[in-house]
Amino acid sequence: MTQRVEINYHSDILCIWAHIAQVRVDEIQHEFGSQVVIHHHFFSLFGDTESRLGEGWKDRGGYDGFRAHVASVCAPHPHVSLHPNVWGPECRPASSALPHLIIQAVQILALRGQLSAETDPLGKTVVEQLICAIRKAFFEQGRNIALSQFCGIFWHPCR
Repeated sequence: MTQRVEINYHSDILCIWAHIAQVRVDEIQHEFGSQVVIHHHFFSLFGDTESRLGEGWKDRGGYDGFRAHVASVCAPHPHVSLHPNVWGPECRPASSALPHLIIQAVQILALRGQLSAETDPLGKTVVEQLICAIRKAFFEQGRNIALSQFCGIFWHPCR
């Protein structure tokens, strides 16, 4: 009998490193299937982006400096697509808190059995599909994921 491995994965939805690492998470899920369970946890690294980036990166160009940093981090990773508006005036989330709360709510519904336990063809649960959709919306589509009107568009409970 094969023992199941459980991984506690902590990140912020706005973390570029987590977005880059998604391909590795996908590989683990594809290779090992139900033998590996990933528990997603979120913390507010980007809970207040004005303090963290506007003020915290002031000596390095503020938001523009951070946007250049994120682009340089992505450059060696050809599997990552980065929208040019990310962290620009058009796509500057004030906080990662709202998307984190929505993900947590969906996690609770899943734990209660109120969502389908089926996975997609890549082995992703509904929660993991939501996490990927939100990250893609920000990093690849240049959408402000902190806006309340944005946060519900990828999840439909009546699937």
